[in-house]
Amino acid sequence: TYTSSGGYVAPPLTAIWAQAPYLHNGSVPNLAQLLDPPRRVVRYAFPADPNDPQDFDQNEVGWRIESVKAGPRGSGSRIFDPSLVPGLGNQGHTYGAELESDERADLIEFLKTL
Repeated sequence: TYTSSGGYVAPPLTAIWAQAPYLHNGSVPNLAQLLDPPRRVVRYAFPADPNDPQDFDQNEVGWRIESVKAGPRGSGSRIFDPSLVPGLGNQGHTYGAELESDERADLIEFLKTL
């Protein structure tokens, strides 16, 4: 959602664990990658039915994904490919990058409780 000044209105963190993918453009499939920018995949395939509990990764907190090189995959999955639409990259938003891995894990566990 945009504000009149052209910025984004941040959504509440309530049930953040159930709101994957993350960032305004859906470029980050789970909280673990959101908080650890070097781990972010550029292109990924995610399940055709994101409501299927089998496709939810409780450790990474988001969809189970498969990193893909380029181009469409089988009909059972959807592809996030930033090269198809300008502005869909997942660079930037580096919050969490300065955290140690145990601190990041603690933060993810906390976010699961909201």
